[in-house]
Amino acid sequence: MQSISPLVISDENFNQIIEENPIVVVDFWAEWCGPCRAMNPMVEELSSIYENKIVFAKLNVDKNPIIPSKYGISSIPTFLIIKNGQVMNSIIGAITQELFEAINQVGVAAAQEGSTPVLTGILFDSKEGKTKLVATDSYRLASKELVDFPVKDLGVVSKKALSEVVRLFEERETKVGVVVREREVFFDDGVYQASLRKIEGDYPKHKDLFPKETVFSIETEKDKIMEALDRSSVVAEGYIPIKISFSKDSLKITSINQDIGGGKEEVPCKFLGVDIKEVEKFEMSFNPTYLMEAISVLVGGRVYFRFSGNQKPLLIQGETDNYQHLLMPVRSD
Repeated sequence: MQSISPLVISDENFNQIIEENPIVVVDFWAEWCGPCRAMNPMVEELSSIYENKIVFAKLNVDKNPIIPSKYGISSIPTFLIIKNGQVMNSIIGAITQELFEAINQVGVAAAQEGSTPVLTGILFDSKEGKTKLVATDSYRLASKELVDFPVKDLGVVSKKALSEVVRLFEERETKVGVVVREREVFFDDGVYQASLRKIEGDYPKHKDLFPKETVFSIETEKDKIMEALDRSSVVAEGYIPIKISFSKDSLKITSINQDIGGGKEEVPCKFLGVDIKEVEKFEMSFNPTYLMEAISVLVGGRVYFRFSGNQKPLLIQGETDNYQHLLMPVRSD
């Protein structure tokens, strides 16, 4: 089948195209928009499939500001389905695997069902072309930034429900359209659909919690520290605090269980910005399950612990700096 390119329209001829054709699908896009480019093959394919039935048109929002303003277009790509001059529906954005990965990463910090409702969700915080996914259960806080994320005003959506959406669409590796309503978010890839209700309530303030400066950092291997934590967690039964301290070129993990005894692990590490002599007496204790969950979702083979003090949250990062995880220390008697 020969590909049929969508019409290229402008502020000047928009009304004429709408009046002359009973059904028009308008793709609002821009040259700098990565998700817009990702949708191009699908738009061309649909234009060919529905030739002589539906007109597909593309409008560059940077070169034509009047029509996007008239229809309240604030996110791209946005598709308006216009029938007999009336907007019948809109599809905002095209989400891909990057969002699914972000949901899986950030979601580990969300509260369990039965907690304060807003804490069981993931916040989509959009500003200046960037969107941060944020989750917290008040003991830990995770955040990941997405650039050129096409959808705004998602608000707070249940982590459990989003996880089901990930399972539904992730293996299909398709582009998923998103429609945002006042109280609901719709996901649709042309075959499957999902509708999620937004969670109402004020989300906790979080923007100033991530430290701008740290006292020192360490770098270690993800596999090795996960193996050590896994063994320590058995002794700690998953919830008894484990203690972190340091010796020459090593991070020490100590677990004590009054019923079955204790255990010690050492993981090779590299100290960044500090001499070992300055941190020999430094100690912090953490919930082992929370610590393992934070590390397990990191991308890459290296883990970075960034310390601001032994009474302040630990900042955990992987090899990319767009994902951050804060973990509160706990008391260890």
